[in-house]
Amino acid sequence: EWDSLLAYDDSPFLEHDWLRCLEDSGSVSGTNGWYPFHLIVREVEKEDDESSSSSSPSHPSPSNGVLPSSEPGRLLGVVPMYAKTHSMGEFVFDQSWAEAAYYQLGIEYYPKLLAAIPFTPATGKRIITHPDVDRESLLRTCAGVMEKIA
Repeated sequence: EWDSLLAYDDSPFLEHDWLRCLEDSGSVSGTNGWYPFHLIVREVEKEDDESSSSSSPSHPSPSNGVLPSSEPGRLLGVVPMYAKTHSMGEFVFDQSWAEAAYYQLGIEYYPKLLAAIPFTPATGKRIITHPDVDRESLLRTCAGVMEKIA
């Protein structure tokens, strides 16, 4: 279901099977500092209000974790994310940011939330959206959820 959102020119590293292989093999796991924390957005029907006879419109509903395809609601968007306890295995060199945050400001830099593909320098989008959904609206929904999580 996740892969149905991908366009023909999206990176193959965004495919669910690729990410699942990384997780199933233990290459990406909590024991090595990569905690899978994928953001899934599904369409959910609002329950009818007793005072209203018309049905309410659908709205995006974010949830954390990879949901099985038996979950209700059409899949609207996915953000492959990981909670990280270090910066190893990334192609972003932010160790100086981590040191500055901790030693100069007394702020814990880790854990951090990373929307990326593990061990992969491939560029491209990381927020996958259904082609029939207003992408800008869905991006705002995802950003709001990420702010609350972080």
